[in-house]
Amino acid sequence: MLGAGTTRRRAKRTKRRKARSSRRWIQRAIKRPGALTRWLKAGGARIVAAATRKPVWTKSGEINTNTLKSFRKTEAYERLPARIKRRINLAITLERLSKK
Repeated sequence: MLGAGTTRRRAKRTKRRKARSSRRWIQRAIKRPGALTRWLKAGGARIVAAATRKPVWTKSGEINTNTLKSFRKTEAYERLPARIKRRINLAITLERLSKK
C-alpha cells in the first residue's frame, strides 16, 4: 500500500511533466516537420510560382506564406493532392500562430 507522501510526490511529478509538455504541444502535433519545404524544393515551387507569379521563398529563405495564400485561390491549387493542400494550410496557420 502506498503512503500519503508517495501519492503527493507522484502528483507533483505528473503536474511538472504536464506543464513542461504543454508549452511545446504544437511541435508534437506536427507529424512530418519540413514536409512542405521538401515538396517545394523537389519541384512544387515551380507550380506555385507559375500560378501566382510571386516568389515562393523570402529573402531569409523561409516559405513566403503570402504567396501560399494567393496560391490557394488558383486552379493549380485545386489539382493538388489533399495532403499537400493540408500542408499548405498548416503552414499558413502556423505563421499566424507565431505572430500572436
